[in-house]
Amino acid sequence: MTGLIERLVPEELWVVFRGVVPEKVVIHPEGGGRRRAGDREVLAAVVFGATTGCTLRQFPPVPFLRRGSPRPADL
Repeated sequence: MTGLIERLVPEELWVVFRGVVPEKVVIHPEGGGRRRAGDREVLAAVVFGATTGCTLRQFPPVPFLRRGSPRPADL
């Protein structure tokens, strides 16, 4: 899966993305809550959806797109 992520988000795009998106903030200092999804993986999912026209319901099940999670349209 790493190859797919690197193909969808090449290093040049990743550098630009990291320059405009703030660093992650630890909300639970003691480590509670759900594990945060990787920024590069989430960006790859967005790029995949934008380039293929795939809807969120058509995405394969992945940890950060769980049932009951807010969908992008709900945010």
